[in-house]
Amino acid sequence: MDEEELLQIMEEVSLSEFEGLEMDEEELLQIIEEAARNKAKKLDLANKIIDELPPEIGVLTDLKELYLSENDLCRLPPEIGK
Repeated sequence: MDEEELLQIMEEVSLSEFEGLEMDEEELLQIIEEAARNKAKKLDLANKIIDELPPEIGVLTDLKELYLSENDLCRLPPEIGK
């Protein structure tokens, strides 16, 4: 994923164009970092075949909506909601 694509995605903070594609940890960290910079209120990570959220998700203190359906998550990191 190049920087231009990432910026386009983060304008709406929605990843629906990539539905069903596995997201590696580096891509997920880039999305989280960009969402933090933009003070995102909504982040859609549904259908990304994510099996674990990194602790960095906790930096999204402005987030009001987080969509995680259709992933392989067993638990959420303690950093969520702090």
